[in-house]
Amino acid sequence: MRMIIIGTCVLLLSGCGVIPKKPEPEKTVELPAPQRQIPEQKLFVDDEVYAMSRLEVMNAINECQSPRTRAVVIYGKRKVGGVIRDIVVDVTCAPLY
Repeated sequence: MRMIIIGTCVLLLSGCGVIPKKPEPEKTVELPAPQRQIPEQKLFVDDEVYAMSRLEVMNAINECQSPRTRAVVIYGKRKVGGVIRDIVVDVTCAPLY
């Protein structure tokens, strides 16, 4: 009986002593220099863009909610009193998902 208990303990403790093999690190692929360039971005300045009024924004959002779509608000920047503020330029409708 004593041998069975000792054998069981040895089997249980020897299972804990197994060290798993470390996984190999993933290989990284180095891209050539031309493909790592940051895409060119341009700033468009348009003096003819007007801000939408609060009522226009609310009506546009309600129009988007009626056919079960979501409203996407497009903002612009305007300097007011020396401080740059966000203004609503357009509201478009997009699918819910």
